[in-house]
Amino acid sequence: MALLLGAAQRKISPPLGTHMAGYYHVRPASAVHDDLFARALVIDDGDTAIAVVTCDLISINENSVANARRHVADATDIPGGNVLICCTHTHTGPITRGDRSSSTFGSMNSDYMADLERGIADAVTEAWQKRCAGTLRIGKSQETRIAFNRRFHMRDGSVKTNPGRNNPDIVGPVGPIDPDVYAVLAESLAGEPLGVLINYSLHSDTTGGDEISADYSGWMEKHLRNMSPELDDAVILYANGYCGDINHVNVDDPDQLKGFVESERIGRTLAESVTQALAHLGPVVGEKVFAAQRVEALPAVVPTKDDLTWAREAVAATPMGGGPGRDDLVKAHRDIALAEIGQQHFPTEVQVLAVGNVAISALPGEIFVELGLAIKEDSPFEHNLLAELANGNLGYICTEAAYPQGAYEPTSSRVLPGSGEQLVRAALALQGAMSAN
Repeated sequence: MALLLGAAQRKISPPLGTHMAGYYHVRPASAVHDDLFARALVIDDGDTAIAVVTCDLISINENSVANARRHVADATDIPGGNVLICCTHTHTGPITRGDRSSSTFGSMNSDYMADLERGIADAVTEAWQKRCAGTLRIGKSQETRIAFNRRFHMRDGSVKTNPGRNNPDIVGPVGPIDPDVYAVLAESLAGEPLGVLINYSLHSDTTGGDEISADYSGWMEKHLRNMSPELDDAVILYANGYCGDINHVNVDDPDQLKGFVESERIGRTLAESVTQALAHLGPVVGEKVFAAQRVEALPAVVPTKDDLTWAREAVAATPMGGGPGRDDLVKAHRDIALAEIGQQHFPTEVQVLAVGNVAISALPGEIFVELGLAIKEDSPFEHNLLAELANGNLGYICTEAAYPQGAYEPTSSRVLPGSGEQLVRAALALQGAMSAN
């Protein structure tokens, strides 16, 4: 029996003046360069239905995920836990979390968040209503020109994040990239493309500025449609893979472009690789749909009284600072936020969806690339897609080895060493149970 497939999208651009996410200062949106979207793909085998939703957002908070899932469950036969909501991590979208200082980062717009939750649910609901008999095919290519591990060993023995182009003190990158580009094509039995789910691992922080933009994934969609006119009416979803330590900066290229010009170049390059993946499609083997999730208790960093005294003094002295290169202020802002949250552990959702020989492992944070490669290495599934910033945002989740090395990502991490490996084990356990059925 063929699968039932449907795809739809909703515009989720915020109103002008909305505070934008991603940096350590307040940025009201001045214009819309290109719109943001929530895009949904529904897959139903007659017994189990799942929905994958990709959002042009920096992240999404757990309350909004719960609200959107509830709306979906009310309007369809898809259980809330079978809905995966992930984000591209664009730094030119609205603030979507309320657990940081509004004076430093800006404020979350509660009215916008309610509209966002409804928009996500409406996209899934329309995709559900548009289901038709169809098939899934999957293709894979490699892309090594646009992604770089951003953590570097330095000559003084330290590790630095983004140490600067042509820095003579760079020894070499700490870790690898994940070059896999996946494209999953959903099409009707008549061969009409319904949707394409694309997966690649690259931090989305290229454009900067105060204009709303999806960043490189928006350009990727535009170029892909030009390269593949048959996709004109298809919904194109982009799920960012595990890329907590990956970005676009080539330290060996002092003339690398910046801003929208650079994000377009990256988007065009990625579209070329997606086109290659689409040129080598093979059937998804098996039509049984699986969905599973579990909650892991990750141990939280707990600041001491001395930590908090220092942190408040540091932030008072430099309230608008922070980011890579200012690890002291990164730690200060983190410790203040953790003290306000006051948790010993973070309940953390691990979700795996699967169809046939394809699995999607979703984790709620900026996940180091090595953790995704570990899942791919030990997975019982032939094809592994990875979705970070999925169903919430716990911030950076690093490898255990990265914490003593320091630099931006471990310094800002809210969880203790070993948390990333704990999530990998949980995802593989869920995959193992699925593959046994």
